[in-house]
Amino acid sequence: SAFGWIVCAWPYFAAGVKRCHDRGKSGIWYVFWTAGCLSGWISSIYFQLWYAGFAGNLIALWTIIEMGLVKGDHYANRFGPPAIEIGEEGFEANLVDRARTL
Repeated sequence: SAFGWIVCAWPYFAAGVKRCHDRGKSGIWYVFWTAGCLSGWISSIYFQLWYAGFAGNLIALWTIIEMGLVKGDHYANRFGPPAIEIGEEGFEANLVDRARTL
């Protein structure tokens, strides 16, 4: 149903846009990557275009590399400071330090 799709798609896009922001990119990149993957796969299924499926797989592979394997920025970018890194002190100590700087 449409409601179920929206419930599942919202966290998917929110996490993807957040990851793009961690990398210093606009969230629209994630929309383009997702649209490219889906359009390539749909074209290969419905229109039997092998090259469209190949292109969709290449876009999916690039998305996995860009979103999953490459580290985020270690400095503040236009979207804000970097995500909290867990050091030797642990997660709670980092939260306390960060709260003190606010």
